[in-house]
Amino acid sequence: MPSRVLIAQFMHETNTFSKLSTTLEDYRRQRLVEGEGIVPNFTGTRNELGGFIDAAKLHGWTPVWGIAANTIPSGPLTREAWEHISGRIVDAARSGNVNAVCLSLHGAMVSETEDDAEGALLEALRGVVGPDVPIVATLDLHANATERMARNANALVSYRTYPHVDGYERAVQAAQLVEDALKGRKRPRCLLVQPAMLKGADHGRTTQPGIMRDLLARAEAFEGQPGLNVVSIQVGFTWSDIPWAGPSIAVSHEPGAEDAARAAAGALIDEMWARRNEFSSSYRSIDEAVEAARAGGDRPLVLA
Repeated sequence: MPSRVLIAQFMHETNTFSKLSTTLEDYRRQRLVEGEGIVPNFTGTRNELGGFIDAAKLHGWTPVWGIAANTIPSGPLTREAWEHISGRIVDAARSGNVNAVCLSLHGAMVSETEDDAEGALLEALRGVVGPDVPIVATLDLHANATERMARNANALVSYRTYPHVDGYERAVQAAQLVEDALKGRKRPRCLLVQPAMLKGADHGRTTQPGIMRDLLARAEAFEGQPGLNVVSIQVGFTWSDIPWAGPSIAVSHEPGAEDAARAAAGALIDEMWARRNEFSSSYRSIDEAVEAARAGGDRPLVLA
C-alpha cells in the first residue's frame, strides 16, 4: 500500500522589531493555496514544494495536501494568521491518516502568541501523528532553529545557498530520508547545537569563497560518516528579539551515532567561532572595516 505523506508549506521571516503585523490577508495576497490546488501551482517549479511533488511521484507516495503559505518578511503574525494556517496543516495530519510529514518552513517565524512558531507547529504535528511517524522540514539557512523544532522532527534540512536557489534540492534530499525511514532503512532523529553567538558565518553568503562555503564543505564531508544523515548549518536571523536568535547546527543521525553528531556539530561551531570576524568584502575583518570607515576610507562598509 502506498505511503500517505502530508505535504505542506508555511513560511515567514519575521522581524519582531517591525511595527507591521503579518496578517492572513498578507498571505492571501502573496501565496495561500490549499489542498489539491498545490499541485498545479507548484508542479515543475524549483520551489521546495516542486521537489516534494516530484519526490512523491518517484517514491510512489499518496500525497495528503495541506496548505502552501508564504508572504514577504514583516512583523509577527497575527493570531488569526497563525492559527488559521497552522490549523489547516494539523487538521490535514489528523484527518489524513498519514505515514510521514514533509514540510517547507522558514525557521524564523514568530507570531503574536508563539515566539517559536515552527517549534509549536512541529510539536502539534508530533502530538497528532505520534512518535514513530517521520517528520522532516526544510529550512531557510537564516533560520533561528530551536531544540523544540529538533525534538519534534527527524531532520531539519537547510538551504546551502545564499541567495537561495536550492530549495528544490533540499526538498528532494529531505524526501529521500523520509522514504528511507518508511522502508525501514533508517531511523533518523535530530540533534541541535547552538553556540552563544548572535551572528556568524558571514550571514551565510555563498556567492564567493569564504567561511560559509568552507563550513558547508565540512558539513557535506560529515554526511559521509556512518550514522550521519544530514548536517545543516543555520546562520540565524538577528532581527528577531527571541532567546534563540542566532546560528545553530542541526544533525540528523541514526541511533547510536549521537556522539558522532555532537562531534560534527562541535567542529563546525568551533570553526564558526574562530572565524567570527570574517565577512565578504575586501577587508580582512570587521575591525579593519570599521577602522577604515573611521579614517574615511573609500571602500563601502557593508555589515548586513
